[in-house]
Amino acid sequence: MDAVFLKLLNLSVEAGWLALAVAAARLLLGRTRTPRSVFCLMWALVGLRLVLPFSVESPLSLIPSREVLPLDVARYDPAPSVHTGLAFVNEAVNPGFAGAFAPRPGDSVNPLRVLATVAGWVWLAGLVGMVLYFAVSALRLKRRVSGAVEVETGVRESEAVPAPFVFGFLRPVIYLPAGLDGTDRTYVLAHERAHIRRRDYLIKPLAFLLLAVYWFDPVLWLAYGLFSRDMELACDEKVLRELGPEAKKPYAQALLSAVAFHRPVAACPVAFGEGRLKSRVKSVLRWKKPLPLLAVLSLALCLMLGACFLTDPVETGAADLVGGYKFAGEIPEEFGPSVFGIDLFEDRTFSYFETIFSSHVGMGRWSYADGVVTLTEQRTHLVGGQEVEISDSVTMVEGGHYEQYEAALRFQVTPEGLVYLAEGSDGFTYVRLRGGEVFRREE
Repeated sequence: MDAVFLKLLNLSVEAGWLALAVAAARLLLGRTRTPRSVFCLMWALVGLRLVLPFSVESPLSLIPSREVLPLDVARYDPAPSVHTGLAFVNEAVNPGFAGAFAPRPGDSVNPLRVLATVAGWVWLAGLVGMVLYFAVSALRLKRRVSGAVEVETGVRESEAVPAPFVFGFLRPVIYLPAGLDGTDRTYVLAHERAHIRRRDYLIKPLAFLLLAVYWFDPVLWLAYGLFSRDMELACDEKVLRELGPEAKKPYAQALLSAVAFHRPVAACPVAFGEGRLKSRVKSVLRWKKPLPLLAVLSLALCLMLGACFLTDPVETGAADLVGGYKFAGEIPEEFGPSVFGIDLFEDRTFSYFETIFSSHVGMGRWSYADGVVTLTEQRTHLVGGQEVEISDSVTMVEGGHYEQYEAALRFQVTPEGLVYLAEGSDGFTYVRLRGGEVFRREE
């Protein structure tokens, strides 16, 4: 559970930098004639950053650090520290951080690993709570409007409807409160139909579920709130572009009329209300048709944000580590001729082979931080049973079962090659090494 939580934590920090950049761009461009749909596109980049399980390195990246708290640091580092990529932050935080979480003599596991595991279970509880809230909100709203009467295709009315909104995933329906008619009704319907044409009835619930995964990050809560606001403004803009500037005043009046019906339905993650009407009315009255050049420049800004924040910083020296490394020490004769070596590949995978008498090939992914290479692979171990020897060199398992776990092997990078760090390493499968033994680079 600690691995899952730390992976999400590091992703959320990376996405947080992008969210702050989008918020700053939104603040700078908010009073210009920039299309509001461009802001929604920028927020979509934040969502993309959160769901991408990988990222490419780029010299254009503005993210200070790709991993603020690496998994191997939390699990094994005798003096754990954060890697924010900002020297003044590291210098201010790390002395106290290491003092609080450094293992004491006799500790069987790093305190930081215990904390990360507990945080992982708390995260899971929060995720379940958010998903339950989503489901209960949808069911309660569906029950509330179950008696609504269809007045035209895709439009229903009911006394139980507190404000105009769109609800539905596969077949979205516009729900109107009884009593909304005339010109106001026409403009409100135009707005809700804009939501449907933009597929917001799918996008907003998906954004909420993504927020549920990263509920622990306050920056992403801010991003979700601003995204929801920009979604409404983009729909207002779409209506005005279709109806023309002369529709600004009657459309604004229609929004003001909806105040009489406004209730907190907009808080529901699966429906759209008419939230923040005052700021929206001001935006509608100030609206002017976006300039084509400004639209092009805004799209160029989106591409720039993607290049700078959807990529990871290049790890200094990591590319130079790619290649083969041969064990420089001696291994017992029973393992046969020495074939003990490690290969690090460009795609951050690795493989190693210990002995000619075994079919085991170690494989997994490698990472590099602060002069330490960490190899991570999946292994299995016997739980609750025992191996019984039935003849020379032949054993069988009685009882128990095998479980998979994640093993780590750590090496210090030195001019002579990779130096094995026994502390914090799970050890190789067959050949038992001592700390300080070397794997030399093969030319």
